[in-house]
Amino acid sequence: MRFGGIIYLYDISAPRLQAGFEHFVMLNLSHPLLLERLILVTTICDNTQEKLARAQRHEYELQTRVWKSLLDRKAQTLRFTNTTESAWDVVDHLLDGRKPVHTQLIHDELKKIHKILANAESNKEIDLSGIKGVFSSLMESTSSFFRVCPQ
Repeated sequence: MRFGGIIYLYDISAPRLQAGFEHFVMLNLSHPLLLERLILVTTICDNTQEKLARAQRHEYELQTRVWKSLLDRKAQTLRFTNTTESAWDVVDHLLDGRKPVHTQLIHDELKKIHKILANAESNKEIDLSGIKGVFSSLMESTSSFFRVCPQ
């Protein structure tokens, strides 16, 4: 089984920038093929003038601060503009001229990140009580996928 990449959607119209669990996972991706196939897509649901100005500031802050380390490692950003054409632009950009990679690669990266989280929790560096179940479910679903769809 192969996949083209990861599309991460981020709503930049929110009043504040937020970096959650998914941001932690992305920051800990280390395989160059996955990073090259990580597309960070900004979205805006409300395009009033006031919200557009704030969204543009958020987008700039994401690119220069929050996502900088990902972009430095070849991740890419795009903007989704609430049109069918824009959605296809994102998908086309992800698949354009790239060979798909084995899904085992993303599973291996998730296992590595799980170990990082477990070590951090055992060292009392972070409290995982809120995300432990989510990550366990994610790991279980990818493990189930590989049992059902062997490579």
